[in-house]
Amino acid sequence: TLNSDLVWVDVWCFERSAGALRREFRQAPAMQSVERVVGYAENLLRTYQGHFLSRDETTCWSVSLQERLRSKYLHCIIELGRYWEQQRLWNRAITCYQNGIEIDDLIETFYQRLMVCFSETGRQPEAIAAYRQCRRVLAVVLALEPTPETHAIYQTVLEQQHHKAG
Repeated sequence: TLNSDLVWVDVWCFERSAGALRREFRQAPAMQSVERVVGYAENLLRTYQGHFLSRDETTCWSVSLQERLRSKYLHCIIELGRYWEQQRLWNRAITCYQNGIEIDDLIETFYQRLMVCFSETGRQPEAIAAYRQCRRVLAVVLALEPTPETHAIYQTVLEQQHHKAG
């Protein structure tokens, strides 16, 4: 075993940050602190630098840990992005969802929320670009089209763009 007072382990730091962030979100909204969320989020993003041991030879134990950490990170990103949206801190939410796409560009929820955030900030061209990126990635990697929900968000953005231009 390792003594946590003497050894720094990124996985431990990441898991503590993810746990603290999730505990913060379970509190009543009046008890939540934006400053604490920012601190936990910064630690989370700093310590998760991609998939665990992704450059090393794959082993049973490393794949299991890699997938557990990846899943925890992606769930935290979604929760964090939603939190920033609720706070109407659109640029923080945008950065959050972009970080999620960098880790896993097949998660359609990231594109959906990114499109909404861009739209909320009047950046319809960027929302349209996010939709096109989503459509391209899903088509090439999975031979799929975006879901009806994603397409509906896209249509709303197009309508906003049209009203803005007209």
